[in-house]
Amino acid sequence: MKYYYADELNKTAGPVTLEALKELIKEGKLNADPMVVIQGQTDWKLLSATSLQPPSPPTGMTQATQAAEQAKAASKDALEVLKLIATDPVGSLPSAFEKLGSHRAMRAGFALGSVSVVCALFLVYRTISGLGAQAAFGDLFKILLVSVVPFASLLAVCIGIKKLFKGEGALGHDAFIAGTAQLPTTILLLATAILGMGNVEVLIVIGLFSLCLTVLMLFSGFVRIYKIKEQTATYAVPLAILVNVWLCKIIYSSMFSHFLN
Repeated sequence: MKYYYADELNKTAGPVTLEALKELIKEGKLNADPMVVIQGQTDWKLLSATSLQPPSPPTGMTQATQAAEQAKAASKDALEVLKLIATDPVGSLPSAFEKLGSHRAMRAGFALGSVSVVCALFLVYRTISGLGAQAAFGDLFKILLVSVVPFASLLAVCIGIKKLFKGEGALGHDAFIAGTAQLPTTILLLATAILGMGNVEVLIVIGLFSLCLTVLMLFSGFVRIYKIKEQTATYAVPLAILVNVWLCKIIYSSMFSHFLN
């Protein structure tokens, strides 16, 4: 039995035997837990998630080092997704998911969601600075929560839509759809932070563009990744957006009431 693996450049290499794969890891040419797929199959998994066992981590390999490797791999997957959907964010969404597989797609989705959180943090920071206020140390956690809400809410909504309309897939499907569909909002957040509220007309145009693109990307994800029927997805998409806005409103109302107290 032979295996394909994702090399350090996140490109598919192989096929190689298990012994050869372990030797590459020992030599430091691969990370300690690479993504692999059995020759003739399509489901990519971490080596540790298969029935195979990766070799013991090299001496000095700490949990922090392993976490850094995982973060690096997630960043590469997210960049790969961005390259694939840059010119065709709607049509290439399913093919990008299929190329990565469920596990890598999940990593990419959470990585893209993290980018959204960072942009939201930047916007909150610019807003507070523009008002001439300074956040106390105790408020930093609340600010982080405020920034996490848009992606976390959309992820929860996607999971609910999948269950409600009997879609296919696991958490990897949910995270990928939420992370990619959050990209237009991420662009809006970044544009608002950079341009400021003085450019309302420009921000309205970007906002409308982002909303339209989000609708199309959610529809593509629901139909071609969750495998929900098009007729059903026609109602599922607006429902998802309305529920997402409603959840954000409730969470933000609760948070802001604490800020004012």
